[in-house]
Amino acid sequence: MNSQVPLGVLLKNENVLNDMVDILDELHKYVPRTTTMQTIDVCTGGGGTSAVDIHVHTFSHIPLGGDQLTVARIRGSQRVEFNAENGDERLEGFFPVIEDWQVSMC
Repeated sequence: MNSQVPLGVLLKNENVLNDMVDILDELHKYVPRTTTMQTIDVCTGGGGTSAVDIHVHTFSHIPLGGDQLTVARIRGSQRVEFNAENGDERLEGFFPVIEDWQVSMC
């Protein structure tokens, strides 16, 4: 079932890196995901191990289109957040797609 969600207007400037990260962060809540629980063994200081439960998020990839400059800004924003702690902060799930409809209109 396809559904449409009005995204609204964000008063952000795509030319500013922090604003572009904010835009992607706002759009990221619409990326479908599944969450599973995994148990991993972690080494403790005394040579033993301890079991730790973690949440693992798996994101579906959705296309996020724009012109070539917008796609470059999306990729740059994802690179800035590359070392973040979790997939939400790393902006995982976006697949930048170049849509040069302006060129075809000319």
